[in-house]
Amino acid sequence: MPNIDGIKMLKVIRVLNDIKHIPVIVISANTDKRNVLAAIENGADKVMTKPLHKDVIIKTVNEVMGQNFLKVTKYAYLISDNDNIEMRKHFIKMFLNSFQNKDQELIDGVRSKNIEQVQYIIHELKGAGGTIGYPKLSDMSAEVESKLHYTDIDWTYVSLKCEQILNLVNEISRLKN
Repeated sequence: MPNIDGIKMLKVIRVLNDIKHIPVIVISANTDKRNVLAAIENGADKVMTKPLHKDVIIKTVNEVMGQNFLKVTKYAYLISDNDNIEMRKHFIKMFLNSFQNKDQELIDGVRSKNIEQVQYIIHELKGAGGTIGYPKLSDMSAEVESKLHYTDIDWTYVSLKCEQILNLVNEISRLKN
């Protein structure tokens, strides 16, 4: 979510009377202990990691909504393994299309040491990695994102990691074709 993070959204949800009673399952590529605890402390009922799998979704929804809320037999036909593969291909295509000019923006941001520009793109990559089934992309982006919070940023490290990230995106693009 580019304009508001998940924790802020949870805080908003929990003060709005019309929706504060609705259970919330957070879906994130960044599920380190600190982020999971922050989500739970701010009102999330469960935290799921990307990429998503049908059986985990069903189990989690059943845990939050009550056992057998989604009966596997009733909903098993909704998402087949072939559908999962096709959805992943579609997400990868959408990701690559949306990333076309951002690679140069990332390079320019690192060169000019523009923290906001680099943070914005890296944050987007962190979320996209799990969605498209490349948790390594999320992990590498999270590493860069954490380094950008230091007062004395190691731009050599950031540059090297961003280069590795862009190489991974190029590899994803090659594999897609």
